[in-house]
Amino acid sequence: MRTASTAILAAGCVTVFCTAQAAHAEQFDVPPGRFGDVAAAVGAQAHITVAIPDPKVAGRRSGGVRGTMSVRTALAHIVRGADADIVFYNSRMVGIVGRPPPSRPARPPMPASPHRLVVSVPTDEAAAADIVVTASKQPTSLTNFPGSVRLVVLDRGWAARNGARGTAAITATMPILGATNLGPARNKLFIRGIADSSFNGPTQATVGQYLGDVRLNYNAPDPNLNLYDVQRIEVLTGPQGSLYGASSLGGIMRLEPNPPDMDHVSATASVGGSTTHLGGMGADGATMINLPVVAGRVALRLVTFAAHEPGYIDDPSRGLRNVNATTSYGQRMTLRITDLAEATVDLGVVIQNTSDEDGQYTLRGDPPLTRRTALPQPFDNTYYLGFLTARRTLGRAELVSTTSVVRHDLQTVFDATALYGSESTAQFQEDNHITLLSHETRVSGGGALAPWVAGVASIYNDSRSSRALEISGDQTYDSGVVNRQLELALFGQLSRPIAQTLTGTIGGRFTLSRSTGALIGDVARRDEPSRHDRRFSAMLALD
Repeated sequence: MRTASTAILAAGCVTVFCTAQAAHAEQFDVPPGRFGDVAAAVGAQAHITVAIPDPKVAGRRSGGVRGTMSVRTALAHIVRGADADIVFYNSRMVGIVGRPPPSRPARPPMPASPHRLVVSVPTDEAAAADIVVTASKQPTSLTNFPGSVRLVVLDRGWAARNGARGTAAITATMPILGATNLGPARNKLFIRGIADSSFNGPTQATVGQYLGDVRLNYNAPDPNLNLYDVQRIEVLTGPQGSLYGASSLGGIMRLEPNPPDMDHVSATASVGGSTTHLGGMGADGATMINLPVVAGRVALRLVTFAAHEPGYIDDPSRGLRNVNATTSYGQRMTLRITDLAEATVDLGVVIQNTSDEDGQYTLRGDPPLTRRTALPQPFDNTYYLGFLTARRTLGRAELVSTTSVVRHDLQTVFDATALYGSESTAQFQEDNHITLLSHETRVSGGGALAPWVAGVASIYNDSRSSRALEISGDQTYDSGVVNRQLELALFGQLSRPIAQTLTGTIGGRFTLSRSTGALIGDVARRDEPSRHDRRFSAMLALD
């Protein structure tokens, strides 16, 4: 429904869902252009899925295709000169992969273009061995990681243009990562389609979200952090229970921000504007300042940002246009202290507020991009995070301890007038106040080829949800519930080479948990229902 001048079609993969058979003749009319755009148009016209895993291939030039022909012939036309091959996985799914370059003498690497997203896809074992998957909580090389990982390195140009979009920019580049599309800072994330529901509840989300080593949420929606000054993103797909617990049934998404520079003063800034088809005007801006407080010992890195995304939905019943605009602003600050009792300490704060002026949806049967409601339906997400992380070398091992506290406030308003007729207006409001305390201390070592990790983790989550129904401004019915979760866990994981090309990994996590729930204001809180649970998550992998 929304097309902005700053919007970027995912270079990592172009997907169009379909039902047609690849061998059927189709009518194609696709002009020349960027390979990713051309492939998307061919997939749309043929009703098939066309996937281009490598953004470098997607960014190449294609001559397009016109005429009546089979899908195979059409694909053969668009790959001419693109130095790529077609792979038919089945009649409905096609992949286009780049051909490996011919062998040639080594040369210094060219600098990354500021106009594209760089995806780390190693071409040989030596290159892969240099890439460490930090989300594994141990120094695991990419080639030996026992699972599927998507690692995306962000250049400054891409982060400047897309940082204000937050997680939406990530889901656009990673087909394995999806969202509920309820709106910025309202979405829940899914990996490979593994989900609980679109709504918030007392249980952990199926995708764990982290900023470095700091946990971002428990059962709340994605805070949609701004990506400006973030250096890379790691997504681990599939269950990671032995390392992360129940929140990793689908996988893990980890944002790695740029650390403070201890020796150099630096600053960057970005300003952008956008227009939305049949909508309004938007703008965003961000700045980064890095200040060494004590040269080589103490440094401060501060990121501030603000963005306004224009609306594109009209409400004729209230005489309003572009009602669903979104505004976000906030900051991230990290103070790094080195050589403090032989440890490196990071003190950090994250603040972000996201406000939607109205609901991000339309109703079936209404004209396109319109919705008739009696009341506005705003949404507000206020997110505060404070953390302390300490790292220290212990011989050949490393000790990492992270403690964080999150305060997450959500306010949602719904128009319930349709339930009570046209004579009255009804507003349903839900307020969620979430407090999350988390701690983890771990020791890891063993090097990139035979890593090991062991640690202890704890989580306390307090979620208070209150609901109010107001009819014509004078009748209010209130209710609310509080849910608390406490978890203590011991975990460990060990990898060892079994043969020259085979690595075995074994791990486990033992968790004790207690869950309680009660009505807000209930005088019998002492007898609130509770549940105690013990569980052991084991993993065994051969890579």
